[in-house]
Amino acid sequence: MKYLKQIDELYAEDFHVVKVPILAEEIRGKDMIMKYSKMIMGANQKSFGLSSTSEYPGSLVNLIEQRALRWIFCGGKGGVGKTTTSCALATALAEDRAQNNLGPVLIISTDPAHNLSDAFKQRISPGGDPTKVLGRESADSTIATDLR
Repeated sequence: MKYLKQIDELYAEDFHVVKVPILAEEIRGKDMIMKYSKMIMGANQKSFGLSSTSEYPGSLVNLIEQRALRWIFCGGKGGVGKTTTSCALATALAEDRAQNNLGPVLIISTDPAHNLSDAFKQRISPGGDPTKVLGRESADSTIATDLR
């Protein structure tokens, strides 16, 4: 909690800080990514065993609602959840774009350590060939590629 308090003190005034808990289970597969996506969008967190009055308030809905948004980059050191978060954001964006007829979402990974195939539990062609992410209502709107 000490570090969360420091983050608030240092950054909350200038940045939209969204805190997410460390989860007991690894997020893998389209269904788990969708559950995580809903959590970081501010939906009920009980699906991950968290109380609805969680100490991790906040949401990334502001990103989804920006219609002019063209790029989102997820970065950080190893093991912080870049791939998981980017997959969740792409899934949420694709759901929104499909509902509003705004076109597809392309998620690109350049991370040599992890890949989108592991995250979505689906073969994503390496080398830049776009692959539709299957199993989602908005499957035509989510396209993924690994550039490694």
